[in-house]
Amino acid sequence: TNRERYDIRAKAPRPSSRQEMLQMLQTLLTERFQLKAHRETRTMDTYGLVFAKGDNSLGSGMHPVTVDCETNTITDGPDPGLFPVDQRPRCGAVAVGITMVSGPVLSKNRFAGFTMQRPADSFSGAAGRPVFDRTGLTETFDVQLNYIRENPPGPAFSERRDGAPMPDGVSFRDAIKQQLGLDLRSERGPVEFLVIDAIERPKSN
Repeated sequence: TNRERYDIRAKAPRPSSRQEMLQMLQTLLTERFQLKAHRETRTMDTYGLVFAKGDNSLGSGMHPVTVDCETNTITDGPDPGLFPVDQRPRCGAVAVGITMVSGPVLSKNRFAGFTMQRPADSFSGAAGRPVFDRTGLTETFDVQLNYIRENPPGPAFSERRDGAPMPDGVSFRDAIKQQLGLDLRSERGPVEFLVIDAIERPKSN
């Protein structure tokens, strides 16, 4: 059932790209869980990620970089991007949630060395519907976005569990405008879904 949880321990045979890792995960699920699935397209409400300002200017949370994802190093000049050299995330998204007293979460999102489609995909959960990149940006960016998942956070949410004061937070929609210089435009169009046809409990090792 969807309430059962499993730990999966697996190791790639070599350093692999995200797409290769996803393909290996698909193979693992097929072999261990007898997963059978198909894709289908449905028409639904979506968002387009667009510029918030007429001059197409970007916010301080977006920084163009040229990065070698194999070595995780900046390859064009001394500019380290948004992250210190010794703290640079791998080419991937890192999200850190800080739970407040009564439930809301300060979501800290970092995207290192990605084109815009990846952050757009990741924004779908917070936006409540699929998000597609409509900016036309082709560069590679470091992206940093912080927002409160529940908006507005009331007075009861001003402290963390350990009593330390929480930093000021804004809603997701306001955050992408203020920090990234982007906005969400309502659209409607085709969206591809993965439909699970069958799955079984895995046998013991």
